[in-house]
Amino acid sequence: MSGNLLRFRTVFPWSLQVSILYLLEKTIGMLDGVLEYLVTQVMLLQLIIIYLGNRISRAI
Repeated sequence: MSGNLLRFRTVFPWSLQVSILYLLEKTIGMLDGVLEYLVTQVMLLQLIIIYLGNRISRAI
């Protein structure tokens, strides 16, 4: 394992490695934001459906 890490370090310059890690972190952060947004939308949709369901059942 450590041999692979050493080989990786010699093939990739340190700055490139840091930028790759930075991009990965940014991408993961973005995906996390998107997932959070989707979950919020689904929760809002569920609330609206429950509200409309209650209104309809009261109307009938």
